[in-house]
Amino acid sequence: MRHSLGTIAWRGLKGRRRDTAMMLCVLAAVFALLTAVLCYQQSGSRAMEVQRQDLYGAWQLARYDLTAADADAFVQQTAPAAVGRAAQYAILVNDKDLAFGALGTVDEGYLSCGQLQLLSGRLPGTAGEAALTTSVLDSIGASYELGQTVTLQAVHGDDAPVLLQFTLCGVLPSYDAYWAVGSNLPVDALVTADSLPQSWDSKIQLLCCYAGAVPLAPYIDGSQDPTWVRNTYAYPEADLTRSGSWAFMGGCALLTLCAVLVLCTLQLRRREQSLVTLRMIGAGKTALVALCLWEAVFLLLFCLPIGSLLGVGLCAATLAVQGHVRYLSLPWGQLALAWATGTGAVLLGFLLPALRQAGQKLTHLPQKKVRLQRRVRLLTPLPLRLVVLNALGLTLALCCVFLSTWKLLPYRRTAASAAVQVSAGQNTLTDGLAGDLLRLPDVQQAAMRTDMNYLCGLSSDAFTAHDLWGLYTHQDSLYTMFTMQDADTVNTLVTALPDAELEALAAQCSTPVDLDALRSGQAVLLYAPDFVLDENGQTQWGTQAAPFAGCTAVLEYPTLDGAHSQKSLTIGGVIASIDMDSLPFADSSPTTYQLYCSQALGRALWAEEYGTPYGYTAINLKLKANASYATQKSIAGLVTRRGGVLRTNSYETASRMYQEGSTGAFFWAVAGVVGAALALFLLWNLFGLYWQHQRLRIGIFQAEGTSAAMLRHCGIRQGVLAVLGALLLGNLAVWGLWRWSWHSLVTRQSGRILTFAALPMAVSEYPWALHLAVCAGYLLFVLALQLAPLERLARSQPMDNLKKGV
Repeated sequence: MRHSLGTIAWRGLKGRRRDTAMMLCVLAAVFALLTAVLCYQQSGSRAMEVQRQDLYGAWQLARYDLTAADADAFVQQTAPAAVGRAAQYAILVNDKDLAFGALGTVDEGYLSCGQLQLLSGRLPGTAGEAALTTSVLDSIGASYELGQTVTLQAVHGDDAPVLLQFTLCGVLPSYDAYWAVGSNLPVDALVTADSLPQSWDSKIQLLCCYAGAVPLAPYIDGSQDPTWVRNTYAYPEADLTRSGSWAFMGGCALLTLCAVLVLCTLQLRRREQSLVTLRMIGAGKTALVALCLWEAVFLLLFCLPIGSLLGVGLCAATLAVQGHVRYLSLPWGQLALAWATGTGAVLLGFLLPALRQAGQKLTHLPQKKVRLQRRVRLLTPLPLRLVVLNALGLTLALCCVFLSTWKLLPYRRTAASAAVQVSAGQNTLTDGLAGDLLRLPDVQQAAMRTDMNYLCGLSSDAFTAHDLWGLYTHQDSLYTMFTMQDADTVNTLVTALPDAELEALAAQCSTPVDLDALRSGQAVLLYAPDFVLDENGQTQWGTQAAPFAGCTAVLEYPTLDGAHSQKSLTIGGVIASIDMDSLPFADSSPTTYQLYCSQALGRALWAEEYGTPYGYTAINLKLKANASYATQKSIAGLVTRRGGVLRTNSYETASRMYQEGSTGAFFWAVAGVVGAALALFLLWNLFGLYWQHQRLRIGIFQAEGTSAAMLRHCGIRQGVLAVLGALLLGNLAVWGLWRWSWHSLVTRQSGRILTFAALPMAVSEYPWALHLAVCAGYLLFVLALQLAPLERLARSQPMDNLKKGV
C-alpha cells in the first residue's frame, strides 16, 4: 500500500505540472535564502575577523617589561596556544630625547602572532643588520631603500644615549602604532643579539594567543596593570552584528514557516474535490495523510539539495564581489537547524490541511452554504487572508527600507566629516610635520589650529550696553551658556588659525570683515550667538549673531611671570554658529565668546603665555574615500614619533561603521526583497484562486444582463479599498519605527571606541524616492492582480464562464 501511495503521489505531482513547478520554485528559494544568509553571516564574520588580525595582529594579550623568569612563569601559568617572545634591549629616542621605538630581537612566534610580513627585504641574519618599521624610518628621516646605513640613538636603562649604525636589510609595516599603549613600546627595530653591546641586558615582551578564555589584567592601586595590553582592535569586546543577525534569522524562519504553510494550504484546497473523490472510492483517513506526506517528501528530496546549493552559490557570488570568497565557510550546525525548520514547515503545511480533510465526514462533493441577502454583491468580498497578506507584504517592504537606511545612518552622517585627528603632546606640532602629512598619498587636506587653553577675560562697553550681565544672571541654574567676571567682562579662550581657515571662518560672519586687519592681528573674530529672555524670564539661545561687530574690546590674559597683560583689539566679525563638521573644528567644542585670531597675533600671545616655540596643538587630516591602510599607518608613524598623539580616528570609525552598517543593511534589504517577492507570489496564487471561484458567479450575473462596466466598477472599488488599507498599514508601521528610533539612542563600544548604534533619522535623510517607488510598484502589481483577471472574465461569454466556473 505504501508503494502504491508513493506511486500515486509521484504521478500526481507530474500531472499537476504548473502547481508542482510553483511549489518547487518557492521551496527551493526558501532553502536557498536560509542557506545564503547563514553562510554569508558566518563567512562575513570570519572575513572581518581575519582582516582585523591581519591589520592589528592575531595576538590577544601582550605583556611588557618582564624579566626572563617572569615571562617563563607567565607562559607556564596561563598556557597560551601560541606565544611570541621579543627581547627589548634599548629605547630609541630622537634629538629631543622623546622615545619613538624599541631596539631588540624577536623570535618566529613573535612574527607569527603579530601577523608580521616584510614589505621588502629580509630579517637580520648577521651582526650590523637591522629590519625597521616604516614608522622608525619616518622618525629618523630615512627612506625605505634597502642597503642604506641608518643611525639609531639608543638608550639602555639610565645610561647616556649611544649612537648605533646598521645596514637596512628589511622594512616592516608600522604595527607599533597600534601595539604601543602608554609608555609600552613594542620592539620595532629588529637586530641580532651580537649587534648590541654584551653588557646590555634585556626586558622580555610576550605576544600570546589563547584557544579559550583570555586572562584578565590585574588591578594595581585601582587601575589595570599597564604592562598588560589586550588587542581590542583585532578582538572587539562585543560582536556588533550578532544580535541583529539572529533577529534577522528569526524573522526569516517565521516568514518561511508562514509562507510555506499558506502555499501548501492553498495547493491542497485546490485539490479538495479530488481528495473527496478518493474518500468516496474507499481511501481511508490514514491513506490521505500518507499521500500528502509522500508528496511533501518528494518535494523536499528535490528542493532541499538544490536550494542549499543555490544558497551556497549566492553566498559565494556575494563574497566574490567583496573579494572575500576565500573566507567562504559553512556553519553546519546552524544550517542543520535552518533545514530542519524549513522541512518541518513543509511537512506541517501538507499535514495540517490533510488532517482536516481526513477528519471531515463527507461521502459526496462539498456543497457551499448559501445565505439569503437583501443586497446581492456582484463579487464576493476578498478573503481575509488575501487582504492581510496584501497589507503585510507592503508593510514588510517599507519597514525593510527604513531599517536598511537606518543601519547606514551613522556612516552617512560621519563619512563627510571623518578625519584623522592629531593633537600635540608635550610640544606643539610643527609646520614640517603638517607638510610631511600632506605629502602622503591619499591625504586630501590638512587643517591646523593652535588652542591657548588659559582662561582670559574680554572686556567691552558693548557688553554692558547689551546687558550681558542680566542675561548671564538669568541663565538656568542647571546649564550655563557662558560665564562672566563682571558686568563688562566675559570669560573667553583664544584659538589661532592659519590664514586660509581664518578667512573661511570670516566668510560666515553676517557683516563684512577687514581681512587685512584680521591677518595682521589688529582684529579678531568672536563666536557670540545672541541670547534673549523667554516668557518665563530665562535666558535662551537666539538665532542671530550678537551685535558686537566693529566694537573695541580689551583682552586680558595671563603671562609667564604670573601677572596679567592686556591688549586692545577690534572685534572684526561675529559668528553666530560654527560648523562642527568642518575640518578645522572636527575634534573641538568652541565655548561661547571664544576668540579666533591670526597666527601673527597667536605667536605674540603664545610667547607671553607659554614661552615655548610656537606651533599647532591640533592637525586634522581629510583622507580620500578609499585611503589605503599603508597611508594610515604612515600617519600613525609620523605623528606618534614626532611628539604628537593620534586621537580617536574618526576616519577609521566611519570605515568600520560602513562595514557594520552595510552588513545590517544587506540583511534587511534581502529580507525586504525576498519577503516582498514571497508575498507577491502568494498574492498571485490567492488572486488566481479567488477569480477561479468567481468565474461561475460572474457568468450567472452576465446571463442576467450585468454589463462589463458594472463588473469593472465593482472590481476597481474592491481593489482600491484593499490597496488603501495596505498603504495605511505600511506607512503606520514606518511611522512607528520612526517614533521608536527617536526613543532608542543606543551606544556600543568596539575596542576603545564608543560609537552610536542607533540614531534618530531626520526627515531629509529618509529615502523618500525609494519609499514612493516601493509603494507605487507594489500597489500597481496588486491592482493588476485584481483587475487583469476581471477584465478577462468580463470580456468572456456568459456560457464560457458558466462552463469553466467552479
